[in-house]
Amino acid sequence: LIFEDPSGTAKYIETANGTVGNAPQNIQNSIQVPIKVKNTLEITQDNYQNLNTGTIFTNRFDGDVNSTIIKKGVGGIQFNLNSDSLGAGQGFFGQILIQEGAIRTINKTTFLSTVSGITVSSGGQLQLAENSGTAVSDYNLADGAVLKLNGDGTNAIGPPPLAPVGALNFGVIVTGRTMTFHNPVELDSDSTIGVEAYVPDANTIQRGVPGTEGVLDNVVSGAHSLTKYGDGKLTITNPLSGWDGDTHILTAPTDSSSPTGAGLSVLSLSNPILADARDVYLSATRTGLDLNFTGTDTIHSFFIDSVEQASGTWGAIGAVALGADHETSLITGTGWLDVTGSVSSGVDGDYNDDGKVDAADYVIWRKNVGTSNMLPHDPTGGTIGSAQYDTWRANFGGSAPGSGAALGAAAVPEPATWLLVLFTISLFSGCKLGRMRT
Repeated sequence: LIFEDPSGTAKYIETANGTVGNAPQNIQNSIQVPIKVKNTLEITQDNYQNLNTGTIFTNRFDGDVNSTIIKKGVGGIQFNLNSDSLGAGQGFFGQILIQEGAIRTINKTTFLSTVSGITVSSGGQLQLAENSGTAVSDYNLADGAVLKLNGDGTNAIGPPPLAPVGALNFGVIVTGRTMTFHNPVELDSDSTIGVEAYVPDANTIQRGVPGTEGVLDNVVSGAHSLTKYGDGKLTITNPLSGWDGDTHILTAPTDSSSPTGAGLSVLSLSNPILADARDVYLSATRTGLDLNFTGTDTIHSFFIDSVEQASGTWGAIGAVALGADHETSLITGTGWLDVTGSVSSGVDGDYNDDGKVDAADYVIWRKNVGTSNMLPHDPTGGTIGSAQYDTWRANFGGSAPGSGAALGAAAVPEPATWLLVLFTISLFSGCKLGRMRT
C-alpha cells in the first residue's frame, strides 16, 4: 500500500459513511500489508478511543529519511510488527510526529529501530507496550535519534485509570518485569513520563500494575520540568542526564482497594542529576524518591504535599544517625538531598516556621497530635505525639539566626497550663464586651 500525494501530504482517515468520528468504538481495523510512505503520511484516528487502539498495522512501514508520519485524532493506532529483522532498504527511516492521541508499539522494537526521531506534542503519547505472554525488555530508535516530549500525554477516554497518562508511557503489564528505552529523551516543555500499564480486573475496570519498572539509560535533558506518574518505578541511569526544571512525583493511582494491590510511584536516580536551583515535589501518599548513589544531590526546595520542608540534608530513615539533618520514609537509597533554599533550618520545635519557638508552636503541635503530618523543624517525624512535644519543650524560647533576639532559657509551662491558657483565650475571643449589670 503506497501513500503518495503530489501536494506533499497523503492522508489516512478512519470514517463511517463519510463522517469522521462516527466509526464504531469496538471495532479494530487490521491493515496487514506493507506500507510505503513516499513523503508525508497523515494518519487521523478519532474513532477508537481505547487502550488497545483502533487501527493496527501488522506489517512494516518503509520510508526514507525525508519521510514523515503525522498522528492526529484522539484515537490510538498500533504498530505490531513481529518480525525480528528487516531486509536491505526496508524500514521507516524518517520522523514521526505524534500531535494527538497515542501511537502504541507492542511485542518487538523492530518498527522503531530505524526511525530517525519522534516528537510527542502536548496531547500526544508514545506507548511502549508488551503482552502478558511476550515481555519486551528493550525499545530503541535508530542510533543518534532523539525522543522529544511535550505535555502530560492523552486522557482521551477519561481520567486515569481509564487511560494511561504521560507523553511517554512504559506499558509493562506483569509485576517484576523491566522495560528499557535506549535513546536520549529531551524535555521540550514540562512533560510527564508514566510507568503505568492498565489491565482489566474482574469488574473490567482498568487498573495499574505495581512492581514494574521503566528504565531510561541514555541522557534525559531539557530546560523544563519532569513529572513521574504511575504504579511502577521510573529509573534514570545515565550520569550525563539533567533537566533544568522541577521534579514532581505523583501519587500512585492504584491503592490497596485494587485487586492488583497497592501501588508506589517511584523515581529512581542512579546519579545526583537534579537541578541545583529547582525544586522537588513529592506526595506523602504512595510515592518514593530512590537516591541510588553515594553523596548528595543539591536542590533548591523540597515539598511534601505542597508543604515546603526545612533546608539541610535529607535522607532515608536512619540518615540522621549518619549525620543528615532530616530523614523521611519517602526517600530510599544511600544518597541525600541537600536542600539549600527552603525554609530556614531554624530551631527544632518551631512548628509554624516563624523563626522562634513559642506558644504558637504548641498550638500547632496540639492540632496535629495523633496524625502523620510533617511539621517544619520536626527532627523525629512519624506520628505526632510526645516526642514532638519534648522537642518543643526543650527548645522553648529559642530562635533562628536572623529572626530577632533569642529569648534565652525561658520557663516552659506544662501541657495542663497551656491547655488552660488556650481555653481562656478561646473563651474570651468568643465573648462580647458590654456593660456590667448587678
